[in-house]
Amino acid sequence: MSILSTRALLLAKVETTSGTDALPTVLLNAIQIINPQITTTTNFLERKFTKPDFSDYNALPGRKIVNLKFDIELAPSSINLNGPNWSTLLLGASMAPTYVTAASTTIAAGPTGAVRNAPGRGATFTTTTPHGLVLGQSVVVAGVTDTSFNTPAGTTVTVVAASATTFQVVNIGTPSATSGGGTVSRAYAKQFSPITDSQQTLTIYLYLDGWLHKLTGCMGNFSIMAKGGEFGMVTFDFQGNYTLPGLLAMPTGVTYDTISPAIVETAQLNFFGSSTLIADTFKMDMKNTVVQRPDMNQVSGLRGFRISNRSPDGGIDPEVDLTQTFWTTMTSLDPAVQLGAMNVVFGGGVSVAPTYQPGAIVFSSSTVQIMNMPYGDRDGLRTYDLALRFRRSVGNDEISLSFY
Repeated sequence: MSILSTRALLLAKVETTSGTDALPTVLLNAIQIINPQITTTTNFLERKFTKPDFSDYNALPGRKIVNLKFDIELAPSSINLNGPNWSTLLLGASMAPTYVTAASTTIAAGPTGAVRNAPGRGATFTTTTPHGLVLGQSVVVAGVTDTSFNTPAGTTVTVVAASATTFQVVNIGTPSATSGGGTVSRAYAKQFSPITDSQQTLTIYLYLDGWLHKLTGCMGNFSIMAKGGEFGMVTFDFQGNYTLPGLLAMPTGVTYDTISPAIVETAQLNFFGSSTLIADTFKMDMKNTVVQRPDMNQVSGLRGFRISNRSPDGGIDPEVDLTQTFWTTMTSLDPAVQLGAMNVVFGGGVSVAPTYQPGAIVFSSSTVQIMNMPYGDRDGLRTYDLALRFRRSVGNDEISLSFY
């Protein structure tokens, strides 16, 4: 039976152990995507025997790499829930979140406030008042007497079951432990910034109307394209370990984010201190360098992938104004003149920094450099096509994406 190109489903989840299937689910890890393109690059090993004729022997398949590329809409976080499901993909592109927490709810005292049944299984918490948590939310547990129940600093845990005054998360520790006290707070992935160390990999499942492709150890790149009056779009391009695809029906009961994507309007473009530029398009490419990690001890002789460098760049296309000083800025030897800040707001209505309205997504860079500025033409109006590079300030801070 033929399959439909419009029927596809993507699931993505961060791996605890790089290259080991993280088992994403349709309930917690589904992401709406556009135009998925998957290819497998196989290094065929030719057999160069001497022979009495010109005819070749069959080659044997060696190392296999899977490339997966797709687009998503630049959509904000679900109000009062986690960041958008698609923000998980940023983690596989060497980005990391900074979390903020909402008001906390008190966990009941021991021995019933915190209960763990077995190692590797969920820990169940009981709160003294209704907590308002729902399935799939990220939370931070803190202050429990038995500290093994607490969430490690800088991380969150996911609610996998909840009632009015109880909730369960995955929590590995002493079997059959009981404790109590402390608090639980909803966590929000407020801002994503690039990292160099502690990179994370993803498991990605791609269902293609009856075919299931499983990719593990995924790392990759992302870019943003935003044009006035249209949806902002993000393109992801991942590499992953190959697994033989199998027949499996499309899952049912899929849970997606329900927030509408950001339309590029009232974007409040601020560039080098100017908020009066008239531009139509903004683009940014993280330009991650993804490298293979050969290892003869692994399947296909490959341990996985790592991002070894990045050179984020982008551009805007403002109308030419005779009062602009871009030429001086580009050619200056003074870093105070040469480098400047840039902000673009997507969605959230007419938002005002730093208190943006819910639903806003903000791209920021404090150290932008103009690399080139050829002239362009937009319906008879002279424009600049500003080629930009996003530079370091103190390191790992070239750009940020913030969700409100």
